[in-house]
Amino acid sequence: MVPVTPEALIATADRCVKCGLCLPHCPTYGLYRDEAESPRGRISLVQALISGALDDTPALRAHLDHCLLCRNCERACPSQVAYGELIDGVRAHLTAGARPGWLLQTLTNGAMLNKLFPLGAFARNAGVAKGLPVKLRRLAAFASRPRSEPFPQITSFARGTGRVALFGGCVGSVTDRRALSAARLLLSSLGFEVVTPAASFCCGAMHQHGGFAGEAAERLEETAGVLSGLAVDAVLAVASGCGAQLVEHAGLSSPVHDISAFLAQVAWPESMLGALHGQVVGLHQPCSLRNVMREDGDVARFLSRFDGLEVVPVQGDGCCGAAGMHMVAYPEMAKTLAAPLVDQIRRGGVRTLLTSNTGCALHLDAELEAAGVPVAVRHPVEWIVDHLPSTTGATND
Repeated sequence: MVPVTPEALIATADRCVKCGLCLPHCPTYGLYRDEAESPRGRISLVQALISGALDDTPALRAHLDHCLLCRNCERACPSQVAYGELIDGVRAHLTAGARPGWLLQTLTNGAMLNKLFPLGAFARNAGVAKGLPVKLRRLAAFASRPRSEPFPQITSFARGTGRVALFGGCVGSVTDRRALSAARLLLSSLGFEVVTPAASFCCGAMHQHGGFAGEAAERLEETAGVLSGLAVDAVLAVASGCGAQLVEHAGLSSPVHDISAFLAQVAWPESMLGALHGQVVGLHQPCSLRNVMREDGDVARFLSRFDGLEVVPVQGDGCCGAAGMHMVAYPEMAKTLAAPLVDQIRRGGVRTLLTSNTGCALHLDAELEAAGVPVAVRHPVEWIVDHLPSTTGATND
């Protein structure tokens, strides 16, 4: 899945010509102005580590661990260095023989999150979360995200347009439950047969980015086997981080798309496209959507199809700081990286922010609340279903 052997790591790293075109696009370099916090600098550290010129030290590991894997650098790289694979690979090299810690195991266990989130919400609402250790306090801040309000039963638009699989993943099966229901409802109303795995499967992305390549491969193999057996025209991801992992590493015969990007390709009745007239939303485009799935333009195009809906971009080429486990492992750095976005949202005056990534939604929701900015963070399909004309009745499957 990723280069782990010293020879493979060196071969990947040696593609870098140290031109520095990546520097302006790297969020951590912009934050620290430290060469070791840039893609070029980290590649040099990998070369020195593997060659034996540098020892494995806590300082070296910190520079490598600070990488957000936003992969902005890959889009700027003239040598097409597979930087994401290199960082995943060197982390796997450094963690060889280790087992994932409690935090990673907790965050990728949907059944456990189902039990812990209510406890976190209680601790947060009761005011006792402030006394928790910093990582647990951070998790408690995310506990308000899951919602279960029912949707109105929207009008059916078409019939017999295909069969698709909807992938929720481990974290998303809990935190994006309402977005998954919205996606299922919207796809069904547009005439698609929607199938979902019988259990909550994990794509292995957070294990891979944490350096646990073996565990990541096992989880991905199980997930790919289940998805391949569903006989569908497309696999649709609600969380772009999962979508990116499936696109790059699952090897599925069916194409993988972000749910909103897929809906941009679907024919909608003209009567429905004017239903959101006068609405204004902010749109955040996650790094995994922009730099791996490359479907950020499709998501914007999906929203732009609705006549009268004003969409305000709230992110340039940076990263919000969520970055999988980064927002829990390095909360202060994540908070600093989110600050410009929070300020932009505050100044822009939007009251709703749409994003297609679970981690980004959790992180930005918590940071906006902490900053006293009254903005609701929603998944695009969740928000769309809430605002389309409905028939009587409600659904919340």
